[in-house]
Amino acid sequence: MKLIIAPRAMCGIMAEFIAILRSVPPEVQPALGDRIRASIKGITLPELKGERTISASMGFTYFHESDTGAGDALGRADEAVYEAKHAGRDNWKLK
Repeated sequence: MKLIIAPRAMCGIMAEFIAILRSVPPEVQPALGDRIRASIKGITLPELKGERTISASMGFTYFHESDTGAGDALGRADEAVYEAKHAGRDNWKLK
């Protein structure tokens, strides 16, 4: 993928990230969320001049035994993304 930005263009980047965790132990998940967030924050875009930061709102969930399909887990992950967004920029939530 190549990033093309027109001269003098104003650019905003909005990122939402959903993950359904399969084999990540619950005690490891906070470190995972923080690590992904730090990796995203470390991305630089040399095409843009000046101070630019990238952040992401992330939602994590696990499959539950009570889930009747992937839609249940995706719904929880989506809710977690919105909770992260409402908590402020550059956050993640587990639901």
